[in-house]
Amino acid sequence: MSCNYRIVLVTDGGSDALLVPIVGLSSLSRRIHSVDIDKSLYNWIDLLVASGDSVLLASLLAKQQISLIEELSALEKLLQYQNNGYSKEMVSRLFDEEDTLFTLRKHFLFMTYDVDSDELFHFSDSRPTQQSIKLDSVLKACMGNPNEQQFIKLGYRRLMNASQFAPNPILQAMRYADCLYQEDSVVIVSIGSGKHRDADLEQQFSEQAQLEFEKEIRNHKKWHYFRFNPEFERSDSIEDKIEKTRVYFEDEAPAMDRLLRLMEIKSGRFV
Repeated sequence: MSCNYRIVLVTDGGSDALLVPIVGLSSLSRRIHSVDIDKSLYNWIDLLVASGDSVLLASLLAKQQISLIEELSALEKLLQYQNNGYSKEMVSRLFDEEDTLFTLRKHFLFMTYDVDSDELFHFSDSRPTQQSIKLDSVLKACMGNPNEQQFIKLGYRRLMNASQFAPNPILQAMRYADCLYQEDSVVIVSIGSGKHRDADLEQQFSEQAQLEFEKEIRNHKKWHYFRFNPEFERSDSIEDKIEKTRVYFEDEAPAMDRLLRLMEIKSGRFV
């Protein structure tokens, strides 16, 4: 019989939190189509965990509102908002006005930051009282421009973009997956937002979380882990970053092929 793999997609917040996963997942989508297994990314992802601007992409995937095979179209639609934080115009184009967290048909964990409590706060499918919250409010809480201290008041909380505090939500992803999939094999696919030789504070936080995770995952014998994070120069343009990300995922072909094999097992092709 086939192995019961659970696939967890983790996307970092940060300055290129849309660009890297869009290009990377587009590359993976093309590989999926080439072997003609279940062609929809929506169907093989079980849990989406995101921080910062990447919450937008995770929400679209969870609602099955985006086809990443159409890479140029997706980039044109999403990257125009990169580094601009939350945009009401952007949300109204991509989601219905009445969409709530209940419309997301996947397990999810979206990170934001509670200004007054000075701690991380998260939106999750595991919290029934959150399911009636409008997606517009969630995206505003998660994507507000951190440099301008944009926040939204939700109930008694003031919430803002968590990218400066938890740019890499890999530890939160591991703990939630632990709760959901205690008996199953888990495949974690972590996609960064790009790294630089001269690491800033955000990148240092991300790398620290990564090191802690790599220590803890040794206790999970049935888990598989893939991390994809291309390197950029500070002077790179958007076009430069797109090209470097494409080349990076081409160079990561062996890891992508191993991931694809696990996906084939999940789809039931290998028994």
